[in-house]
Amino acid sequence: MFFEREYFKPEIRDGFYVSSRMKRTWAATLEAFDAVRKVCETHGIRYCADWGTMLGAVRHGGFIPWDDDLDICMLRKDYMKFLKIAEEALPEGYAVLNMYTEPEYANLLTRVVNRKSLPNTVEEIEKSHGFPYIAGIDIYPLDYVNKDQKLEDAKWEAIRLIKAYTDIYDAKEIKLGKERGADNIREIARMFGFMIREGKPVRQQLYQMLDTAAAMYGEDQGDLVSTMSDETRGKPVPASYYRECIEIPFECTTISVPVLYDEMLEAKYSEYMHIVKNWDTHEYPVYKLIEDEVIRQGGSSIWSCYSQDKAKENLDNQRIFGRAVVSD
Repeated sequence: MFFEREYFKPEIRDGFYVSSRMKRTWAATLEAFDAVRKVCETHGIRYCADWGTMLGAVRHGGFIPWDDDLDICMLRKDYMKFLKIAEEALPEGYAVLNMYTEPEYANLLTRVVNRKSLPNTVEEIEKSHGFPYIAGIDIYPLDYVNKDQKLEDAKWEAIRLIKAYTDIYDAKEIKLGKERGADNIREIARMFGFMIREGKPVRQQLYQMLDTAAAMYGEDQGDLVSTMSDETRGKPVPASYYRECIEIPFECTTISVPVLYDEMLEAKYSEYMHIVKNWDTHEYPVYKLIEDEVIRQGGSSIWSCYSQDKAKENLDNQRIFGRAVVSD
């Protein structure tokens, strides 16, 4: 993707200061999104923006100024097709992270990243528009909700129990402990047609079982869909909302959103055009935890290794605020 030099200047958006570093974070994230989008377009896979990304596209024409991640979603059929081809279809160096590819992965979605380790050279950093860490996007699978409420409730009861067991086993354990729910786990696995494999990481298999449970119903059993996270973050919505999408502006590119985005956003956020600054889901900025760990181990901020013109950035800060500001 191409970004004008002006794009990386810090600015004030909706009363919020967006730093040059965050602009580089956004650019690297958009680059990862573009790689995923090309795979989807080439292989006829449907996707659309979701959560804060859809809200940002509609309300801000890009990222929500105080947000730094990018979320898309796919109906389960498209999601599984993407997973089947993604590792070979994505650019060299990209990685697909989920409960199937990573034993220690503890999440119910897939993350596509532009690299699996920190860059070693300035050239590598330049390729990601000056962002010196790991950039990527989150992909949520959308699964059907059973019209029979009793069956749906039973599924969620089992899901909650599996989730509880994921907290009992660490990533390296390969043996079910009888005193830690082994019989219950095997019984639930039979319910979902999932085979527990001896000698394989238990927690990883529990996450795979959760994914299997979420996907157990098809479109013939209901016309509503949800993501696993919707148990606490939202309500199921008609699958038809995701079947017809349009492209709308997003930063210096476009992104696919449902044609009925107004109904979608009303369902998720109610009065969604009312701006509320909120960081309730993850650390901001997204690279903070990695940077803190690098510094804790005796290193320094990788930003300092990148030869960006810091004096120029500080001058831009002064022009925006009319005074010097503390560097982020």
